[in-house]
Amino acid sequence: RLSEVVRLGEDSKAADALVHSGVLAAEEIAAVLGGDSNLHLVDARVRDGNSIKLRVVDRWNLLSNDAFLKQKAREPEAPQWFRRLYLWLYRHPVYDTYSQRKKEHKVLRRYDDIEFVLTADARLLPGKEVCVLQIAEDAGEFIADLAGKLLEQKPILHQGVLDEQGQAAPLRGFLTGLAGVQVLDAKAVCREKVLPDALGKVHAKRR
Repeated sequence: RLSEVVRLGEDSKAADALVHSGVLAAEEIAAVLGGDSNLHLVDARVRDGNSIKLRVVDRWNLLSNDAFLKQKAREPEAPQWFRRLYLWLYRHPVYDTYSQRKKEHKVLRRYDDIEFVLTADARLLPGKEVCVLQIAEDAGEFIADLAGKLLEQKPILHQGVLDEQGQAAPLRGFLTGLAGVQVLDAKAVCREKVLPDALGKVHAKRR
């Protein structure tokens, strides 16, 4: 029945990689993206007709399936699974197109507001609410200590997500670049911890 099939709206490379990278098994794509265990993917050779339009599902359906993502976040292998998901999204970007002055332009689609960033305490939050530590080794013990205190007040990216040989850089780039994860470096520590504390002491003296 038409109600029992959906079409995968990802290009062929992204669709193949979704399975080969281990994000989803082929037999669960329709159910997870379609939100119904009775759904199946239509054969790619089937085309819509004038009066028949099949429902199309894609990555945005996966990212909006809260129950599925939260289940994955509770599993022991959660960091590894979310790492595969982030790398898949990084390697297969999608674009919005718009016309300006008779020219077509492409803009990368972002993921800032989607609750899919795994935190150290196994929660899923939008990237803009999550921090990742990036303190240089020569930053000094003082900055490192302040960073540690600041981290106690903020949701932190699960460290296991980045623990992949040779993949930390693209993962970090995707999460901070397209998912909105906040970088907690020496400048951020000074801006959020040192400067407010110093201003507080100045105001206290004036009183």
